[in-house]
Amino acid sequence: MLTDKFAFKSIASISLAIAILMNISACNTEKNDRIVTHADYKTYSDIEDVVADTDVIVIGKVKKVYPPQEWNINLDKTEAPVNQVFTLSDIEVISSAKGPSPNTIITIKQPGGVYKGKTYEEEGTIFVETEKEYLFFLDSYDDWDPKEPYSLINPSQGMIEVNDNYLKSNNNLAYIENSISKTEIIEKLKAINENLPTKKIQIDRELEDKLRNR
Repeated sequence: MLTDKFAFKSIASISLAIAILMNISACNTEKNDRIVTHADYKTYSDIEDVVADTDVIVIGKVKKVYPPQEWNINLDKTEAPVNQVFTLSDIEVISSAKGPSPNTIITIKQPGGVYKGKTYEEEGTIFVETEKEYLFFLDSYDDWDPKEPYSLINPSQGMIEVNDNYLKSNNNLAYIENSISKTEIIEKLKAINENLPTKKIQIDRELEDKLRNR
């Protein structure tokens, strides 16, 4: 379970899911069995903000990429399903700045993939590749459903490839030094997380109930 410090992520994540669904319904384009979606995500220009907003920060190796499948993104599984095509991948945690400990296997989901003859694509998404290592910035839904796969905080800033123990250049995360070693970046991110001010979060239970039942 997440601590109270990050409990607000539940509401934010559900709100984002609703916003994404609304945006997808308005911005789908379909041509020759290719469906492209455009979703609005929060973007970051400051590393402290990234660490504060992110539930899980790990370096991990991709152990398995599953065939694309429909996944119910309605966190209240007792309600009507809201299915969207995702590609799920198992990640072995190598080092952690925030979240699961090394040697843990976690699962992430990325929107899109080829499913039943159609290509589903979300703008900005680059799928992970088996046996490659990445630095991941992930949203967690553990306080709603521990079986729900993690999601990148956004497609362009949610992961950076690690190449020969160093971060591969990523212009979308320019505030992280290019070619910094994975050991250095984990220690830096861990230090930032440990020095974050404690947040007192007041959750609006009425809003929570409304969001869960939509």
